[in-house]
Amino acid sequence: MKLKKIKNFLPGSQLIGDEMTKISSIVYDSRKVETGALFTAIQGFNFDGHQFISEARKRGAAGLIVEKEGDYQLPYILVKDTRLALAKVSNAFYGFPGKKLGLIGVTGTNGKTTTSFLIEAMLNYAEKKTGLLGTITYRYQDQVFPGERTTPESLDLIRVLANMVSLGAQNAVMEVSSHALKLKRVGDLEFDVAIFTNITPEHGEFHPTQEDYLESKLLLFSKHLKTKGVAVVNADSEKAPYILTGNRGKKLTYSLEGRGDLNGEIVKKGPEGLVLKIFWGQEEKDIGLNLAGTFNAYNALAAIGTGLALDLNLETISRGIKQVKGVPGRFELVGRGDGVGVIVDFAHTPDSLENVLKTARDIAPKKLILVFGCGGDRDKEKRPQMTKIACEYADFLIITADNPRNEKIQAIIDDMKKGLTRNEGVEIIPDREKAIFRSVEISEEKDLVLIAGKGHEKGQEIMGKVYPFDDREVALRALAEKKGGAENGKNER
Repeated sequence: MKLKKIKNFLPGSQLIGDEMTKISSIVYDSRKVETGALFTAIQGFNFDGHQFISEARKRGAAGLIVEKEGDYQLPYILVKDTRLALAKVSNAFYGFPGKKLGLIGVTGTNGKTTTSFLIEAMLNYAEKKTGLLGTITYRYQDQVFPGERTTPESLDLIRVLANMVSLGAQNAVMEVSSHALKLKRVGDLEFDVAIFTNITPEHGEFHPTQEDYLESKLLLFSKHLKTKGVAVVNADSEKAPYILTGNRGKKLTYSLEGRGDLNGEIVKKGPEGLVLKIFWGQEEKDIGLNLAGTFNAYNALAAIGTGLALDLNLETISRGIKQVKGVPGRFELVGRGDGVGVIVDFAHTPDSLENVLKTARDIAPKKLILVFGCGGDRDKEKRPQMTKIACEYADFLIITADNPRNEKIQAIIDDMKKGLTRNEGVEIIPDREKAIFRSVEISEEKDLVLIAGKGHEKGQEIMGKVYPFDDREVALRALAEKKGGAENGKNER
């Protein structure tokens, strides 16, 4: 594609230099520049991409997209916002894949991942070939695409969508984070369905206020939802009216409290899952779910509402969501040893921690033992709140490290300790592996150990470096050691 044509996709831009320059690829990381690339200089949080233009030129860049005029010794397109320009140019370069797919976006503080998994399974069961992009994975059928963020950078997002289209996908369901919306990673993509799960305080390190956090979420409905698209909104969230007022599409609300277009009632619950009685117009139907907890009832309603918005019948929806047996790191039973159950969950906010603790409390025959920490460089005010909630629901709690990032572990723990409402049944073990082993060591038959905070993650970030660490793998080792010790004890007797 020539620079002249690329400029046409960027209204209000200026092209300085040879407009016939041919572009063979698009990049925003100077280290990935190859001959013929168009390098987009993005102003980041730590670095300004304009600082790396000389490096991009040396690596063979053929052109630039910039926000600042200069003597770059390369033809360049001058724009007001390189982030938005990257999204628009990537979309055009890869043939507008979003227009060839039914796009479903899920936003909210909690529940995005599980809701996305349920929708993916439901649509695939209905023979509507669907890809998935989110916190855990980017995939279409058996093909897994590399990724790091909940919602990838616009270029990476468009490239994944284009790959899905080439493989025959008809739909894509994706988690859409507040970061992605504010940083224009979804660019000018338009969604057929936009889902709002809930909102609680989070990401104070990025959003200057919680109002800004909410306004960023609203963009999915006010800017990126098609006018003929459908907003599927949790009517039980106190922020639902705000989302609905700003929504430019149709609406479908869901509720467990009888205030939605789609209503649900939990008629059976247990460690094996839930049964929901669904009320939709004149229809009533019991729908089973292989996931436990009231929070998953809400996730199921969001998925059911999406299916209805896409004209699926309740029978197909029911059979579809039943295909999901579990979601990695989301209230995931990772093993049992000597009658002790160990569950790993991603809960890392006060609201999500309280939700999983309530569910764990319901299914723990005896003691509930909790291992949890708080992330560094994030929302310091939630640390004592989470500890207070832990004290309320857990019989025994072990405070440990999560992802301390660039903060000292002890400083994070000191913040957490401010929320302690008791001293008994509490241990502080900064080393997360030792904390997990300790939780299993002190557990007895019919106890339940809940390891919260990291879920599916396979690394622990400490002072700028990510070390291999998987809560599930550590828990299995701890259970194996406990079992081995118990068998040795029997042999000795």
